[in-house]
Amino acid sequence: MSFRITGLPSEHFDHLFRLSDEELVARGVVRRPADGRTPGYPCRISLTDAREGDELLLVNYEHQPGHSPYRCASRFMSGRARTPMMPSIRSRSNYGYASSRFARSTRTR
Repeated sequence: MSFRITGLPSEHFDHLFRLSDEELVARGVVRRPADGRTPGYPCRISLTDAREGDELLLVNYEHQPGHSPYRCASRFMSGRARTPMMPSIRSRSNYGYASSRFARSTRTR
């Protein structure tokens, strides 16, 4: 079985970077600069680690909005959109933890 790893659409988050800190707090979002930690903070849009000094938003994102027992949301760091990584196709056998930190996966045919 193969699957494709893709970043989340930047359009869902671009508007948040234009808001003030007070407006972000009202929406439950926190703005922080990235420190020099290695590995860095994984951005779920660009599928890269944030670099020191990058502006990050800690966001709660509903990635499974359907009305079902599987409805789910989780928090993650988002950086300003950089060039997104090209989607890659992986098999279950070579899918490792490092890749799972960055993105959700979707099945391919």
